[in-house]
Amino acid sequence: MLAYARRRVRIVREGPPPRSAVPGYSDWLADHTPGRAGLGMQEAAAPLLPWQPTVDLIVLRRPGDEEAYAATRASLVRQTYSGYQVHDATRETLTRTSLEGMGELVGLINAGDTLAAHALYTIASGGSVDADLYYSDEDALEDGS
Repeated sequence: MLAYARRRVRIVREGPPPRSAVPGYSDWLADHTPGRAGLGMQEAAAPLLPWQPTVDLIVLRRPGDEEAYAATRASLVRQTYSGYQVHDATRETLTRTSLEGMGELVGLINAGDTLAAHALYTIASGGSVDADLYYSDEDALEDGS
């Protein structure tokens, strides 16, 4: 998943909120996921952010992962923050690919992972220029959703 955070940044998967038996999870998710209006406001505000890091996103590919890769790319196209570059890599080329990037931040994504539309904006708008590490995690429930 996407690397780096001094403060924890949550990145949730696209789509309807998953059903969960965990008390309060659905409410928490609703409170932390912007709707269409919120995403539109992010898109308008993104060019005005004081810190505009370029994020190198390295997508780890596997043989035969075209469908999974397409899902990942589709989620990146929906980002409300556009200051990113995508680089494809395999496990064998990961080191070389990460050194080729010129961004201030580097994120690793497995083909098939999807980022919520507000993921990169959340980092750019709430991040710190002098942070050493940003960390994000995924929301995954036992049934795989």
